[in-house]
Amino acid sequence: MDTIERIEELKREIVKQKLLIESEEAKIEKVKRCCGVVAELLCAQCRELAEEVVWDILGHMIECSQKKISGNEKAGLKEAVKTLLEHEMKNLESLSADEEMWPHIDCRIQVNLDERLKKAQFELKGIENKMLDGTRAQLRKRAVQMEEMKSLCSRMEQAVLSIESWEKLYLMFMADMEIRRQSGMDDTFYLMEREDIRRKLQTCFEFTDIICRSLEERLRSSVRISVNNLGLLLAEHGFHFPKSLWNRTRTNIIYMGAIRLTEDMIEEINRYAAGIMFIEKHLHNIKLATDRVYRGQMELERLSGQSKTVKKLVV
Repeated sequence: MDTIERIEELKREIVKQKLLIESEEAKIEKVKRCCGVVAELLCAQCRELAEEVVWDILGHMIECSQKKISGNEKAGLKEAVKTLLEHEMKNLESLSADEEMWPHIDCRIQVNLDERLKKAQFELKGIENKMLDGTRAQLRKRAVQMEEMKSLCSRMEQAVLSIESWEKLYLMFMADMEIRRQSGMDDTFYLMEREDIRRKLQTCFEFTDIICRSLEERLRSSVRISVNNLGLLLAEHGFHFPKSLWNRTRTNIIYMGAIRLTEDMIEEINRYAAGIMFIEKHLHNIKLATDRVYRGQMELERLSGQSKTVKKLVV
């Protein structure tokens, strides 16, 4: 292939890679919209959970109060709690726009499955090379390590394939679910679809723990803040109760895991995490395409300069 043909080929390849980047960016936007819907839904569910927990604690504290509370005092206290909850609800609504909490907003890498797979394959190759020499004890230990690493690589490869295969299904499911929710249809109409996508994305969930744990903790933390604010409100209204009772109640709620996310919330968190995996796959593809564009442009500049030099020499 002569220089001119190679230059034309490079130009075509650069255009192709740039179009690929545009396509991947468009796909990211589709998934980001889905993740945004899930984030808003989770914040709404968190608001409901916070409200339920606060009212439960208030009822418990009133029952255990050392002094008799009049009907007017109860009514005033409940009105104050309603005002508190309205304020807390506004704070919880703003959570859906919190970049630190939701990695889809700024496309922050959380799992990086492709790089982790590459690293695991490299480590596996290193263990295989070490199997060529060593004592019996060392070889037995390395054999166990090799089997564990092979299993990890296999699971990662399946997860990567799952990500590539099921994104369209995920987007269709999310669009369908949104239509059904807006129309007020009962959840039972799409239980089979939910089970189907959960099963097909199961291979991804092992590697999304970092996202799920982070979201679960942030959502629980939001409820804890509401509980703390309830304690301050009770004190402000002169509601006296045994300090030990409040400390015990507060400890159970805040530190002993009494704040339990619903099954629906856990499922939505898993679905959100799957969306992040899709975004990361597209980011990985963009990185590869960007690298190809850069290398192509460098080669194009080199060949163009070479071609100009040859023309000058010929002249």
